[in-house]
Amino acid sequence: MVFRCARRPVKAKTNKQEGADLALAEFSDRIRQKAGSSSYHLSKSNVLARDSYVKVMHPVVCASPNASVVYLGEPFIHKHYKRHNDSLFDPSDDLDVQRKENHKGRRYCFIAGILDSLGMECQVVALDIFRGGKSTAKQPKDYHAMFNHDYFVKWFAKLLAVLGDMGVANAYIVMDNAKYRERR
Repeated sequence: MVFRCARRPVKAKTNKQEGADLALAEFSDRIRQKAGSSSYHLSKSNVLARDSYVKVMHPVVCASPNASVVYLGEPFIHKHYKRHNDSLFDPSDDLDVQRKENHKGRRYCFIAGILDSLGMECQVVALDIFRGGKSTAKQPKDYHAMFNHDYFVKWFAKLLAVLGDMGVANAYIVMDNAKYRERR
């Protein structure tokens, strides 16, 4: 995976690159007009949360330029997920009738850190993937039962070990306030 980091200097673009960017922007505008009027935008609460985060982090990152930042995330995706119900099949093919799945399928859960450091490329660290959705004696059906405080503490120790092996000693770790981070 390749991530673009906001703290990296951007190289000057050549005329060919600028022309390609313009052509891509025009193409995406045409596609958006054809596809419909759906658009994605941040809600007012998300804009306020983002702005307050930037106000807190900007002085921290600027005060210690050698420090790394590790962003923690725990996203998930369902097995039968299709963005906008997209399909690889030709809709004009009358013989191939696609039906929509009745269920979302198993949930694939990920936990990882994204390391942003001036000394190295951004990278995913301590990635762990697990599945939920099938009740067996070894694996509970609900991912909430799988992803709890004890699991997080073990994973966090793994993250710190990986960062230590990479030589990252001065890092800010940014995480949300999920319930499983607290011992109850």
